[in-house]
Amino acid sequence: MFHRLSNGTNCLTVELLLSRSKVGLDTRASSYTAGRDTIAGVTSTRLTEDQINELLREHPDWARNGDGVERTFEVGSFVAAFGFMSSVALVSERLFHHPEWSNIYGTVHVRITDHDAGGISTNDLAWIERVDALL
Repeated sequence: MFHRLSNGTNCLTVELLLSRSKVGLDTRASSYTAGRDTIAGVTSTRLTEDQINELLREHPDWARNGDGVERTFEVGSFVAAFGFMSSVALVSERLFHHPEWSNIYGTVHVRITDHDAGGISTNDLAWIERVDALL
């Protein structure tokens, strides 16, 4: 959850998200399976062009780029970007669906596609909805 600090910057309360996470972040485990949502292990379905257009209408900050969709998040500082990326990492582990991303200072660029489905899929839509809900 983002909070605005007195100096006007955004800060993400990562501790709260970590304490509520059902993802087993045990670094000794070979995979994180505890608490995953039903998307994990479920075969995703590639979206039709009409479904992709609907996704982009419902999530106007996202843009299509080839076989994926991408978005740039401006969060104000490197610390806020790190916190945001940590939260996205927890969502990604929970859904077992991981983005391509980069970070420069307070900017996080994210791209998501479903390699198994061969393009934009139902997994991408579920992931985007959860990531957008973080802000």
